[in-house]
Amino acid sequence: MKINIRWIVKNVPIWLLILIVITLIAGGFEGVINGMIFGQFPNLVGKDANTFVHFLIKSTLIFFVTYTAIVLQYVFLNRARKILRVKLKKTMLINSFALREDAAAGLNHISNDASKIDDQYFSIIAGILSSGAAAIISTIYVLQVNLLMGIIFIAFSCLSLVPMLFGKKKLGALGKEWSDQNSKMMQSAGAWFHGLRDILQYQVQKQFFKRVSTDVETSENTLLKQQNLQWGIQYFNFLLTIVAVVGPWALGFYFISTHQFGVTISALLSLTLSANSVVQNFRQLMQYWSSVASTTEIRKINVSDQDIFTQSSSEVDQPEIKFADVSLTYQDKPVYEDVNLDLPYGTKVLLQGPSGSGKSTLLNMVSGFLKPTKGEITVGSTAPVPSNTVYIAQTPWIFEGSIRDNLSLGQEFSDKQLLAALKQVGLDQEFGQQPLERMIHPDQEDLSGGQRQRLVIARALLRDRPIILLDEITAALDEQNANDIRQILYNTPKTVIESAHHINFDLAKKYGFSSLMIKDHHLVKE
Repeated sequence: MKINIRWIVKNVPIWLLILIVITLIAGGFEGVINGMIFGQFPNLVGKDANTFVHFLIKSTLIFFVTYTAIVLQYVFLNRARKILRVKLKKTMLINSFALREDAAAGLNHISNDASKIDDQYFSIIAGILSSGAAAIISTIYVLQVNLLMGIIFIAFSCLSLVPMLFGKKKLGALGKEWSDQNSKMMQSAGAWFHGLRDILQYQVQKQFFKRVSTDVETSENTLLKQQNLQWGIQYFNFLLTIVAVVGPWALGFYFISTHQFGVTISALLSLTLSANSVVQNFRQLMQYWSSVASTTEIRKINVSDQDIFTQSSSEVDQPEIKFADVSLTYQDKPVYEDVNLDLPYGTKVLLQGPSGSGKSTLLNMVSGFLKPTKGEITVGSTAPVPSNTVYIAQTPWIFEGSIRDNLSLGQEFSDKQLLAALKQVGLDQEFGQQPLERMIHPDQEDLSGGQRQRLVIARALLRDRPIILLDEITAALDEQNANDIRQILYNTPKTVIESAHHINFDLAKKYGFSSLMIKDHHLVKE
C-alpha cells in the first residue's frame, strides 16, 4: 500500500472534500485581491465621493469573504488530517500485528513514521492544495490583465521548479534511510531502559550508553543531511525567485518606454502585486514538494493480506496431534529433522532437552505460530492455529488495567467465572475484597513474578481449549506454588505438553506423563 493522493481521496468523506474545494477556490483569491484593489488606485484619481464609498464597500466585502473562506478552509483541512491520521495509525497497528513485528519496530511506525507522514505529507498536501488554488487563480487574473506580460511573469515563475527536479530522488532516499536508522535507535533506547537493572549491577553504564548514543547520533546526522539538502534546494529557489521578479520588470519597462503591447505602469503595478502571488505560491509549492519527497519511501507500507480479525474456530472434539516428516531450519541451520509424532488426545508429555535445543520452537509449531520448513503438522483434521491451544509462556504478558481486563481481554465472562479462575490459582484472597476491580501497573512492579504468572494461568483456565502448552511456567514460582499450579493444569483430560528444566517427577508420574527428549534434531521417547 502506498500513501498517496488516491489513498487520501478514498479515505476522506466526499462531503468534506466538496467543502474543501469550495473554500480553496474562495480563499485562493487572497493572492490577487491586492492586485485587483490596489491596481485600481490610479483610476480613482479625480473621482467623486460616491465612487470612493462604493469602492470601499466592495473592497471590504472581498476581503471579508476571502479571509473567512481561508479560515474555514483550514478547519476542514484539519478535520481531514485527523481522519487520515486515525486511518493511518490503525492500518499500521493492524499491519505490524499481522507481520508479527517486534514492539520497537511497531511503535516506531505509529509514532515516528506516522508523525512524519502527517507533518510532511498530510500537512503538506493541505498546503499544496491551498497554494495550488491560489497559484491557479492568480495565474488566471494575471493573464487577463495583460496576456503577454502575464505569460512572461508566469514563465519566469516556473524557474523555481528547476532545483527540485534534481533533488527529489536524493530526498526520498534520505527519508527512508532516516526511518530505518530511527527504528534502530528506538530499539537501542528500549534496550537501555529495559536493561536498567543489569546495566547498574554490572556497572556498564558508559559502555552501553556509548552504543545507544552512537545510534542516536547516526539517526540525527541523517536527518541533518536531509534538512540541509532541503535548504540547499531552497537557496537556489530563492536565487531564481529574484530572477522571476526582476526579469519581467526589465521587459515591462522596455515595453512601456517603447509603447508596445499596451503595457502601462498601472498594469505593471497590478501584475507585479498579483504575479508576486504566483511566484510566492510556486516557491511554496517547491518547499512542499521537497518535504513530500522526503517521505516517499516511508509512505510505502508493506501490507499483509492476512485478516487478523477473522476468528478461527477451536477444535471442540478431542484433537490428535500428528507430526509427519516435519523438518524446520532457521538461518540454514537445522532445528528439527524428519520428526514423526502421534499424540492422542489427553496425552501428557514432558519435553526435555538442553537450552537452545528447540523446546519452545516445538510448542510454537503445535500452536501454529511457526510453520515447518517441510512436512505436515495437524491438530485434529486441520493445520494448527493459535485458537486450538492455550500457550502459557515463561514471561507473563499483563498490561495496565484492572484484573478483570487482564483476565477477560475484552471478552464476556461473568464475575462468577472470573472469580472461580482466580480461586483456582490462589489469587482470590491476595487481591483484596474486590479483586476484579484492582488496578495493576506492570511498570511499577506491583505484582510479584509468581502473581503475574498465576494471573496468566487463570486467564488460560477461563478458555476451554483442548491443548495446553506450558513453556517454563514455574520459573518464577516457589516449589509449593509450582506444585499447586501443576496439579491444577495436570488434573485435566486435555492434552498437556510441558517444557521445563525443573520437573516434579513424582507429580509427572502421578498424572501419567511420558517424556520426549530432543537429541540431534530428533524427538526420542524416554
